[in-house]
Order: sequence, then structure tokens, then C-alpha cells
Amino acid sequence: MKTEMGFLPEQEFVNVWPFFADQSKEVKSKITPHIEAHVYSSSSALEKMKCLFCAFHVFFSEKEYKEAFAKRNPARNVIKAIKFAYISELRLTSMQAWMDEQSNQAENTLIYSYWMYETAYVAARLKTKYPNCVFITRCHGYDLYEERHPNRYIPFRSFILKSADMICPISENGKEYLLELYGNNIENKIQIARLGTIRKAEFPEVQEKEDCIVLVSCSNLVDVKRVHLIINALMKCSKKVHWYHFGDGELREKLKVQAKALPDHVKYTFMGYQANEDVQKFYADHYIDAFINVSQSEGIPVSVMEAESYGIPIIATNVGGTSEIVHNRENGILLDVNFTDQDLLDAINEVMENAVQYRSNSLHTWGTMSDAHIVFPEFYRKLAEV
Repeated sequence: MKTEMGFLPEQEFVNVWPFFADQSKEVKSKITPHIEAHVYSSSSALEKMKCLFCAFHVFFSEKEYKEAFAKRNPARNVIKAIKFAYISELRLTSMQAWMDEQSNQAENTLIYSYWMYETAYVAARLKTKYPNCVFITRCHGYDLYEERHPNRYIPFRSFILKSADMICPISENGKEYLLELYGNNIENKIQIARLGTIRKAEFPEVQEKEDCIVLVSCSNLVDVKRVHLIINALMKCSKKVHWYHFGDGELREKLKVQAKALPDHVKYTFMGYQANEDVQKFYADHYIDAFINVSQSEGIPVSVMEAESYGIPIIATNVGGTSEIVHNRENGILLDVNFTDQDLLDAINEVMENAVQYRSNSLHTWGTMSDAHIVFPEFYRKLAEV
């Protein structure tokens, strides 16, 4: 979101409503004369009761109970849906009050939700009150794929899709997924809108090279990222390796204990959480033989785009839309989601053997598909046409 905001057309005045308080920091860091950030007013006890009533009202009026009961664990789904709607209704109160103040301008507003989750619910509710507004939502991974949710249940999905004027998955895989689930009802609403990254560090012709294979991964240390599988494979590696991992999370200590069992010729460094600029500077300053992503599920991983912007070959699981930017045996290797330790070691060897070709192709892929200076202006041109 922060990167995309940097490409907002300067001639348009934009009002930004971060859903959570900590997101306001990202918004404020990008404030310009044509961007105004808003904060939500605190709600009284009476307003909270009204929001809870509205949550139940929408749950029944939009027949969301049918969706909740169609999945496993319906009682838990109902609780999830009401909580989802209640939190969103609290945000809606402030936004609706602001839009009411805009008089006739409110009807000509374009409402854009970066995620197809709570923010999209708020946008759908605003669309109900202001039917002449245009409502557009992106969708990525967690906010798109049902299998990433308990009981495969995402609240108010049908309501959001019905209300949206344009739905923008970030990948071809996301588009196909939506069409498979919801068919022709939304086909004319879907427009792929890819994400992009900015190369923030100077990319020198010669990079520092260690006297071993250098591997890098970058992700939160959580179950879905399966970083432990990298360690499992490196346990069986017979070559000198230095593996760096950028990112932090709940599994940090567990993974550090596991990594202590790696053989002496396999060095590892948990880099922890670092600012994006510092991660990219590391990519620019070091010759990295391969970037590894063994996630169970993805939309299109931004971490892979950033690695490609420095010509780093990619080894990644073939999940979500990853294959759209990782082209097997062209700029890296695609692994089956249930790959073996040997599969990963073989992929590392193959990347090493084809380093010149894969590095060149990796950089080319980023330049043609994931350069923010290309994809975000194109996205805003699409919005202007709606």
C-alpha cells in the first residue's frame, strides 16, 4: 500500500482512511498536498450498540447466514461474521459522517479498498447508501483464497462481490480462482492489477561474493511460510553454504533451535526484521546465488519481486500466482508444494549451473512485470476510466 501511494496522480485529491491505527503511520509518511489522512472518532456506548445492531441487520438482510451455515463449524462462522461486521461498522460510522458532509460530491466518489476484507465490507456498505459511487477492490492472498481461513469461510464475500464495480486480483491465478467459485456473475467486473516494487538501492556491476553458496529467504516466521523446510534440506547439504533469513515472527526461537543442528559447513544468520531499504541494500551489496520461498500459499510474493529486481534467481513453490513471475528453468526453479529435501538441493545446484542465464532473466522479469513505475501508473489509468 505504501509503495502504491507514491504513484497517486497529483491532480486528484485523495482521502485515505487506514483501517487500523498502526497503518496511519504508513499513510502519514506519504502525505502530500493532495492526500488527506483521516482518523476515526471514538464511539460512545450508544454508537457501539447501534453498530452491533447494524452488524446483525446486514448479516440477515444480505442472507450471510446461508454462507456461514454452508461451511464447516457454522456457529463459529456466525461469530466470526458478526465480529467482522461489527468492527467494520465502527469504522463506517466516521466515514459515513464525513461523506454526508460532502453534500453532492459524495455521490461522485470513487471508493477504493486495497484489501478485499473488512475495508471492502465498509466500501460495500457505503455503496449501498451512495449508489452512484464507484467501488473498486483489490484482492491478494489472505483476502482472496478461502483455504487460508478456518472452515474456508470469509465473511460477506458475496455481498462484497455483488457491490463492487471492479474487482482487481493481483494475478491471473487470482482471477481464475474467482471465476471458478463465482462464475459469470462477476466476470465482467474483473481486471488484473499487478503489484510492483521499487528498486531502492544502487545496483552495482560487481557485488561482494562469499567463498560459498549464498542463499537468502525473506518472510514472516509463521507456519504458512514453512521456513523449517529450508533448514531440513540444508541439513543434507554437502557444500559450503551461508543462508540468511530476513524476517521475524512467532516461530523465531523454535527455528533458531532447529538451525543449531546444521552441519558446520552450513552457516546461517537470522537477520530479524529490517527496514525494506536495508534488505534491498543487502541484495545490492552481496552476490546472492538464490532467493528461496517455500510458502504453502501465496498471492504473488512481493519478496520475490524485490529479489528479482537485483537479478537474483528464484527457487519457489508453485503456489498461487508465483509461477507468473517465476518461470521454471528460465529465471529460477518452481518446486512442487510437497517438495522433498533433495528437490530443494537439486534446485540450488541447477540455479548455480545456470547462473548467468537465470540472473539475466530474473532482472528482465521484474522490469517487464513488477516494476512499480510501470504497473501502478497503469492501474491508476484504469481507475480513471471507470
